[in-house]
Amino acid sequence: MKVISTILLVSFLGINHLLAQFTFTNHTPIQSWKFYYDLNQDTQGNIWAAAEDGIILKYDGSTWTEINPPGFEDERMRAVGVVNDNDIWVGTQNDGLLHFDGTTWTEFNTTNSMLPHNRIRKIRVA
Repeated sequence: MKVISTILLVSFLGINHLLAQFTFTNHTPIQSWKFYYDLNQDTQGNIWAAAEDGIILKYDGSTWTEINPPGFEDERMRAVGVVNDNDIWVGTQNDGLLHFDGTTWTEFNTTNSMLPHNRIRKIRVA
């Protein structure tokens, strides 16, 4: 049943092409009541999800880990771009762009950077 619920989540988000790349077995299920805005995969094969309530999720192939950037508990995380565990970019609904360097979260917004708007809906890591 856990496998089916995860596959339905990925399919529901419209990312059907991911189903062919991953086999979900013996995993810890994510909380199905949350709304997930974006999925991304890093160079190590981990899956990252941007969610409501200030949450970023990381799936390493067997376990979902919840990451909560401090001070953003009520913010919707709208986009996630990941290079590796020490280079994470997160777009928010109203607070701009967050960056995690492996130690510290840094916020970029219209006040302290050249961002034209604090609503970040998509991130592309090249």
